[in-house]
Amino acid sequence: MNEDASCPACGAPIGQGRFCSGCGVPLAESNPFEAPHSAPSLAPTSPSTNVKEVAKLQRYIILLIVATGGLFALNTIGVSVLDTTTAQLLAFGVLAVGIVLALLRIILVYRMAVAVGISVGWAVVAAVCGFHPFAGLIALLVVNARANSLLKQAGLRVGLFGVSAADLRALP
Repeated sequence: MNEDASCPACGAPIGQGRFCSGCGVPLAESNPFEAPHSAPSLAPTSPSTNVKEVAKLQRYIILLIVATGGLFALNTIGVSVLDTTTAQLLAFGVLAVGIVLALLRIILVYRMAVAVGISVGWAVVAAVCGFHPFAGLIALLVVNARANSLLKQAGLRVGLFGVSAADLRALP
């Protein structure tokens, strides 16, 4: 504030505060309870975002989803066609491989979430959601949507299996 200025209510000289030292009237039109005025940024990009890393992680996650789907299809067909003993062995094998794939999915979702600019806390939440099939799918969709928008902002085409191998090699 200007030291030569005076309070509009009492005429006392104004100091550096937001209120008049003589009468206590607010000197500026401000609401102390109002939220700060800043435009929220929902953009997933940050200066440290590595587009090539995001593209690779997205491709790994998509291939992992396809492998998981193929594994469960194999199990479903095998259980209905094979005899009981062989079907049980197949089911245990599918369970073991499924657990490994689930752990890989959790790790990849966490790494992808951090790579697209989601805070570490929310990245951990997204990774933990991977233990539940429906919650894991929702977390995966959210993280993948952020990755898609980041890759498109970088001028890359994103197809069914992510960025093409040729475009991925061309990235710096």
